[in-house]
Amino acid sequence: MACWATVGVYPTIIKPSDSGEAKNTLFAKTGVTAYLFEVPTGGARKSEIFTSVSYLRGLNQGWTNAVQFEPGFRWAMTKNLDFRVGASFLKGADRPLRINPTIGVSWNFSRN
Repeated sequence: MACWATVGVYPTIIKPSDSGEAKNTLFAKTGVTAYLFEVPTGGARKSEIFTSVSYLRGLNQGWTNAVQFEPGFRWAMTKNLDFRVGASFLKGADRPLRINPTIGVSWNFSRN
């Protein structure tokens, strides 16, 4: 198991309520990601199952502080290029729990 600190931007679409219009919402994000199990997929590196816990700060749409839990899978497409898929459990202060699918592309800077 390996753990890494993470920093980034988390864009998502949030519908304020059942009758409201869905809006693009941006968060600054910092947290820790743990890579739990390696999965051989035939590439240059092994792919991994991961879980992440993050603190988020809303950048628009009235969001302030939030926390996020994200379990998922990181597929190592090449030596450096990764494709990620998971689920985001997002909870903001005075906001209901939001569950969204997450997808992403990332670049691995390590020499492994």
